[in-house]
Amino acid sequence: MKKLLLKSLFGLAFIPFVGFSQVNINMANGSTTTCSANFYDNGGPGLNYSNGQNLTHTFNGAGGGSPVLTFSSFSLESGWDYVRIYDGPTTGSPLLGVFSGTGIPGPFTATGTSLTINFTSDG
Repeated sequence: MKKLLLKSLFGLAFIPFVGFSQVNINMANGSTTTCSANFYDNGGPGLNYSNGQNLTHTFNGAGGGSPVLTFSSFSLESGWDYVRIYDGPTTGSPLLGVFSGTGIPGPFTATGTSLTINFTSDG
């Protein structure tokens, strides 16, 4: 079974990596089915994330694979901005954790075929 490996630079940037050509995705509401991706905050690879965000993105493993999320770096305004990671296709799926600050969380492996990431930032 294939696994989607998401290496995240969380400034808020997710940089998923596997030995395939990389797709770049900025944080936005929606979903992606892929074997590999670079997943960044809504500022992309060169800018900071925006205030007042509440975005949810689901990664589905291509070919029924189980996504894996690994952060390369993590930097959020502690106590005000959060990332929530869910083991499944929605924010109603089991919560794997809520993260803020600069400690690098994870890695996280889906038990099924989806991981959902919710990002909220204060105003």
